[in-house]
Amino acid sequence: MNKVAVKLICGGVLFLVAMLGAVLSKYASSFSPKIARVCNAFAGGILLAVTLVHMLADSSEDLETPGVAVAAFFTGDKNHEAFPLAFSIVGLGFLTILSVEVFLPGGHDGEHSGIEEDSDSETESSETPDLEAAKAPVTLPKSCAAGLSALLGLCLHSLIEGTATGAGKDMSEFSEMFIAIIAHKMFAVFSAGTLILDSVS
Repeated sequence: MNKVAVKLICGGVLFLVAMLGAVLSKYASSFSPKIARVCNAFAGGILLAVTLVHMLADSSEDLETPGVAVAAFFTGDKNHEAFPLAFSIVGLGFLTILSVEVFLPGGHDGEHSGIEEDSDSETESSETPDLEAAKAPVTLPKSCAAGLSALLGLCLHSLIEGTATGAGKDMSEFSEMFIAIIAHKMFAVFSAGTLILDSVS
């Protein structure tokens, strides 16, 4: 079997694994919201571990030369220690996603407001209508920003990793990259799927 056929078969397998993650996210969300949150946290933990434990170390070594150039630009010393470029990019990406979820309209305020409304229902029922209206929690409309950002990020991530994997000529290197991708693909799609379902539901 030639290399092209093997890569096409591996691409089909990755597609099936991604569809499995999407189906599981839909099933977990419809079965129980608490189970969906636990599974989403588990999937996010796996992705975070892959990034911090494996990918960040390799990226730090690959970006050491550009880090030296950045350090020399700011300090004027070409022998200065390399700037931690990979760590800075990861931190900037994390803060960007966090800012999208926190500062854009919607977010998780509606969920917390609903919880507070349920827990304080007995107390509010004994108060006057004016006090009830004043203390009524403000429920913000849900925003699709988190779901769309997750979808766009996953598509861009899949395009880059798929292109890099398919362009490899060495089959041993291709096998390693395929195993690395298939190990986290289902969890990535599951996490993005739960965010999208939470945004549109």
